[in-house]
Amino acid sequence: MVTARTITNKYIIPIAFLSFANSLYGADWQIQPRVGIEEVFSDNVELTEFGDESSLVSLFTPGINASFQTQRSSFVVDYGLTQAIYTHDGDLNDDYHDLLAEGRVSLDIDGLFAVGSASIRNVAANDARNSLADQVSGDTAQYQTYQLGLEYFVENSRYNIIASTNMSISEADDNIGEREGFDTNIETSNGSSARYVFWQGSANYSDYENNTREGNFHRIDAKVGYITNFRLNPFIRFYDEDTSGNVNNSGIQGTSSIGAGLRWLPTEHLFIDLSYNWVDEDEPAVGSVSEDQEDYLAAEIEWRPSQRTRLSGKYYQRFFGDAYEFSFTHRTKRLTSSIRYTEKIDVFDRQELAPTNIIDIWCLAGSEISPENCVFAPDDDFDLSDYTFAGFTAEFELVDSNTFSLAESLTVSTSLRLPRSTITLTATHTDRTNLDFGDEDEYETLRFNYDRQITRLTNFIVDLSYRRNALNSNDDALIQQVDYYRVYRLGLDKQLNRTLEFSSYIQHLNRSSNRLGYSYEENRIGAQLVKRF
Repeated sequence: MVTARTITNKYIIPIAFLSFANSLYGADWQIQPRVGIEEVFSDNVELTEFGDESSLVSLFTPGINASFQTQRSSFVVDYGLTQAIYTHDGDLNDDYHDLLAEGRVSLDIDGLFAVGSASIRNVAANDARNSLADQVSGDTAQYQTYQLGLEYFVENSRYNIIASTNMSISEADDNIGEREGFDTNIETSNGSSARYVFWQGSANYSDYENNTREGNFHRIDAKVGYITNFRLNPFIRFYDEDTSGNVNNSGIQGTSSIGAGLRWLPTEHLFIDLSYNWVDEDEPAVGSVSEDQEDYLAAEIEWRPSQRTRLSGKYYQRFFGDAYEFSFTHRTKRLTSSIRYTEKIDVFDRQELAPTNIIDIWCLAGSEISPENCVFAPDDDFDLSDYTFAGFTAEFELVDSNTFSLAESLTVSTSLRLPRSTITLTATHTDRTNLDFGDEDEYETLRFNYDRQITRLTNFIVDLSYRRNALNSNDDALIQQVDYYRVYRLGLDKQLNRTLEFSSYIQHLNRSSNRLGYSYEENRIGAQLVKRF
């Protein structure tokens, strides 16, 4: 159903963003067109387990980069068009668009900015089918996002405020993950000159639509306390969050609590908060988690011993149970390290996978579940006397997410800069839970990158990555799909002259999966030449 709001929002943000960029036309622009050609040979371009198909893929990549910056405004845009041509099957030829644009203008009020952004990305059409889909393998979906809003930032001795509000539209050529709406965020705290009262608070509100579905979410976490002459300061804490709308949220309930606590300041740059919080018992219980909600202890720590080191952590209760937040960064002359854990509520994302083509599996008694030991959907004439029922398996199809989801993400990163080399190691783990049905998917990645400057104009690159996807990991009725991706890549980048760049690489991809037909290997050799004008 098309509403007036849908029509209005569909066009107002892109038009307003273009007007926003056009208003900066009189500034000193730096514009650099480019054109590139890349040849990639793949010995298994269709990524099949058997019957490998080789192909030479030609990628023609014209593009443009434009930017400017003044004391009150900045704007940058990078656009690229890629035309892919396959030697083995001309019907696969396709074009891809990539766009990244950001703008920022200071308004008459100090600390107030108008901001806008636009992006076009080519993302995997289905993570279960191929999580590493790109412009060579195909099987991607074009995803567009436009944002326009305001940001306000003030930091002084009396108070600190960081606030933003953004309207946004997201569209996809497969119509999955589309949404329109807005979100508002604010963080505030007292400044260093506070003598009697301190405060600390954050709040966010989001309102998104997808066709006839609407999902709203709000969250408030605030503390107000009294500053004493001692290192112990009492405070009151208030917490409230809830969801609403006509999405599937029968198993979701908000929570509200009020608490009393103490802030301990052992040193000037460290504080530790501890509070006891009483849950609002008048809230109607929904689901097992809500029924188990009880009064709880909450704790928070903030430590900033220097400009190079910062640690913060928090523990409290939310409607889904225990909740955590953690962030740590440390920087030296050569080494930069960070650890970050977040929990985020979202709606209408592109990660909802639904089982389809469900079939039963029978395996030889006492053997492991594998294609060699099992039969899938046997007919009535098959002798199953030596087999036992092992469960069901299914293909996973990407569908619209018409419910709220919880993403719990941990990222650990470290980077070592040597005189002519940079070594980077990054590890991530994400659990995504459908809060209505309880379905869980797990995503793990580990990446190692080594960049060595051989000469002033030549770099040698080693890029190793590992990815594990466990889909439908908590459903006892269905056998979960577990995929492992291992990518080994060696590359060489060379600046031939001021405007001409050459790069080449060799790559091996190994994917193993417990789903029949999803395991394969692929080798690539690629070379690219880019001319900038």
